[in-house]
Amino acid sequence: MRFLLFDKVIELEKGKRIVGVKSVGLSEDFFEEHFPKVAVTPGTLMIEAAAQVAGWLVNVSHDFKLLAIMSLIEGVSIVRQIKAGDQVLLEATLDRSTARGSECSGTVWKDAEIAVRVERILFYHYLVSSAEVIDRVKEYFTYLSGNYPVDSR
Repeated sequence: MRFLLFDKVIELEKGKRIVGVKSVGLSEDFFEEHFPKVAVTPGTLMIEAAAQVAGWLVNVSHDFKLLAIMSLIEGVSIVRQIKAGDQVLLEATLDRSTARGSECSGTVWKDAEIAVRVERILFYHYLVSSAEVIDRVKEYFTYLSGNYPVDSR
């Protein structure tokens, strides 16, 4: 199973907000077992998708000098089903950040309506001291984000 749950980053305001996009295709691995006759995306995977873009927002906001490790999710509401063929926007905001950790919130939007809401996503920070590792993480973000320009923020 693939664990990258967003296709690309379309907006990023360092220290504030990120928006990613996910097009849900019928070829997704999870559709084999999750309601096989009705292709519904598991809500937990949409929560994870929001957390993934939030984690990248934390990393970018700290100039890639840390890795954000998700440690807690609270206040989840799943209000709309996401099915094969849907395209969703994954929005996360950076609500608080210190040297040790960050707090974000996330929303998954389907057709301009909230599908999933996560009130609190906590991240622990693991500091990166090597310039080589920082450069590799920047390259990885550029690749995973659909070539979002790292140095344009």
